[in-house]
Amino acid sequence: RANLSFLASDALEGRSTPSPGQAIAAEFIISRFRLAHLEPAANGGFCQMAEFGQLTPAEGGTVTVTSRGEKVKVTGDHFSLRGAEAVNLDRVPMVRVKNGAALPAGAQGKALLIEASMPAEQRAKLMAAKPAVLVTVFTGERRTHEGARITDLDEAAQHATPRLSLWGDEGRRALDAEDATLTVHVAAPAMTRIRACNVAGVLPGSDPVLKNEYVLVSAHYDHLALASAGTDRIFNGANDDGSGTVSVIEIARALSALPVKPRRSILFMTFTGEELGLLGSRYYAKHPLVPLERTVAQLNLEQLGRTNPQEGFAAGALTFTGFDFTDLPRTFESVAAAAGVRVFSTKDSDSYFARSDNQPLADAGVPSSTVAVAYTFPDYHAVSDEWRKIEFPNMAKVDQAIAAGILAIADRAAPPQWSSDARTERYRQAYLRLHPAEPTH
Repeated sequence: RANLSFLASDALEGRSTPSPGQAIAAEFIISRFRLAHLEPAANGGFCQMAEFGQLTPAEGGTVTVTSRGEKVKVTGDHFSLRGAEAVNLDRVPMVRVKNGAALPAGAQGKALLIEASMPAEQRAKLMAAKPAVLVTVFTGERRTHEGARITDLDEAAQHATPRLSLWGDEGRRALDAEDATLTVHVAAPAMTRIRACNVAGVLPGSDPVLKNEYVLVSAHYDHLALASAGTDRIFNGANDDGSGTVSVIEIARALSALPVKPRRSILFMTFTGEELGLLGSRYYAKHPLVPLERTVAQLNLEQLGRTNPQEGFAAGALTFTGFDFTDLPRTFESVAAAAGVRVFSTKDSDSYFARSDNQPLADAGVPSSTVAVAYTFPDYHAVSDEWRKIEFPNMAKVDQAIAAGILAIADRAAPPQWSSDARTERYRQAYLRLHPAEPTH
């Protein structure tokens, strides 16, 4: 309670990436890692400085949709372009792609018109086909104007597919156009390098062999900064994900205090930049502090402080994203039951798998999942997500169950595995690239 009331206080002004409030939060977490007697895990310190690119859009530019000889010129107030380079396209054919539809033939070099609700995995497949641009139309009026945004340096440096958004009547006309072509001329954004801290501490294992393997326990400590208007403008982020952050701290303290330490080493981390697109964990997956091939599992903790009975998330229970993707939930079931906590699956577990910091480690092949009490709660991404609404007795009980599950993974001889399932094929292939001598499971 004391830790969360500070991290989610108004004084930290929403812990945006990067910001003075987030830097204070990082120093606070480091102090708690020291108090738990963790060892520094980041080149002699507790802070892995992750580098990102801040892209500031160029002013001006033109967007024109041509259909059957009629030109619709989209004004600057009704479009925005996300990309790292200048975009100069002339009369590129537009192809509509619906959610769940197969990749259209000849997608390369075309403007693909997609729905705003398109799943991330389908969107990634479209981008892999190297279209000229992805176009999303919003039928309502534009409410905000995109300023500088932060992205990973790979996107800032490479030829990532630009994404064009259209709004209002001009957008609707583009949406209704048939046999349309798209012309776009927008200058490159300005790019500035920035840095933010992934906090990392390690509890060394006690087994002479298994101590060279690691269980990664993580959460994200960033949030959404300030609202543009209102009496209360601070996004405190108590449950999202202050609850996961203080749980990492508390579990580190509890496991460090055991008279016999876990057999495997445990790497405790709090990531920056999750709210901006998993930036901190994506950076870590590319710049790991311990070898990924020796990282046997990742347990990412998110939204542990609020139940939501109306959506089926009751007290005394926890769930996993991608519930059937690994054997992690099965490992937790018996030890969690001993702590009075039920491990349950939901119909939405697969869809939430890619929405938190487990995803970059899963892409790298590490058996990973996010542990949560509820995927949704009434104050999600609202200024009303405050620490006084946290259900502390239930969170403490859940943390005990999570700590027991982490200990079971750290102590058992066999490491966690991906399930033999079509949904996990790409993760199993990534796992085999990390462990080329091991058979498939």
